[in-house]
Amino acid sequence: MVSQPAHSCSDDLPERRILVASLLAGAVDLGYALGINAASGVPPIRVLQYIASGLMGTSAFHGEGGSAAIGLAVHFGLMALFAGGVAFAMHGEPRLARHPWLTGVLGGLVLYIVMTFVAVPLSYAPPLPPASLFRQVAELAVHVAVVGPIVAFCLLNGCARKPSPSGRC
Repeated sequence: MVSQPAHSCSDDLPERRILVASLLAGAVDLGYALGINAASGVPPIRVLQYIASGLMGTSAFHGEGGSAAIGLAVHFGLMALFAGGVAFAMHGEPRLARHPWLTGVLGGLVLYIVMTFVAVPLSYAPPLPPASLFRQVAELAVHVAVVGPIVAFCLLNGCARKPSPSGRC
């Protein structure tokens, strides 16, 4: 009889872990965005339309549910790209899989920097007024302390499994 190897995170489909990481981290990130904007009187549909405006420009604000649905798809699509990038990095560098907190924090920092200073400014989204220092710190904290670690731990644990002895996922 052939003995079964110990479960490792490579036993679970990486696409499934990327999907779970994308949905969970994307929901938390979107929940934060909707909440902080609601506190300023911005309705959820407007937040989703702003996300869609990255592709559609200001025409996103003229559509109702359609452009909001596009914004929702864009948000989760971008989160899937982020989760896929983290998964690729964890697969290629075993130390990242052994240190998910650090991986998550660094990944969240990279996500915040890329989205804030590269992706949004280069998109068709109209510029927003400068955010308050509180909001900038809150957005950085959410990405570094919550969104990034959620992705790293979802990718690592899959079905609550530990990484293989090599640390590869």
